[in-house]
Amino acid sequence: MKKILHILIWLLLQNEAFAQTQSFDSIHHAIKEFIAAEFKISTDYRYQVSQLDHRLKLPACSDKLQVFSVKGTLTPGRNALGVRCQKEKKWTVYTSVNIQAFKNILVLTRPVKRGELLGKHHLAFQKTDISQLHQGYMDDVKSVLNKQAKRNLARGTLLNNRLIAEPALVKRGERVRIQSGNAFFQISMSGIAMMNGTLGQNIKIRNINSKKIVQATVVKPGLVSVF
Repeated sequence: MKKILHILIWLLLQNEAFAQTQSFDSIHHAIKEFIAAEFKISTDYRYQVSQLDHRLKLPACSDKLQVFSVKGTLTPGRNALGVRCQKEKKWTVYTSVNIQAFKNILVLTRPVKRGELLGKHHLAFQKTDISQLHQGYMDDVKSVLNKQAKRNLARGTLLNNRLIAEPALVKRGERVRIQSGNAFFQISMSGIAMMNGTLGQNIKIRNINSKKIVQATVVKPGLVSVF
């Protein structure tokens, strides 16, 4: 009888100790809530939390656990996270989470040659894990239309800002009209473009009459402005 009593007391002590230990499930639940609240990309995502050391014994927190990103923001890819208790028995534990974010981004449906302008017939959306796209991506058709390919691009290429550019409205060696003046008085003269130029870009223009080289802003094809 005495032996049975000792066993019961031991079990009660073990249960009390277990009750006073923070469960891993509660830590993972706090991380899940943090990701759901802080992850800003409006798309599908998956995540995997690194396993905590099974030997870790943390005092049970009497308040809600606080989760934070070590680098300040939560982004697709690997993130270091901290989980802490701010009550009497304070503690902080660190882990990492790998987030896969899936978003519809623009890809090419056919090959494109260098200098070719992109149209809707070149484009399609494809759901992709953007956590691996370190050079960026594009998801707005309007931002791509009528842009110029910087180099030959294969079918299926994921588009980003490094692959496309504003088209050249003025080309090197091309004859252009140089416009100067204000709303009340304007003069114009002929010039030769010394370089390619996109909308709003300042380029060098050689005045045909004076032979002087001036800096002018590209306004539209064949027209530059000097203020």
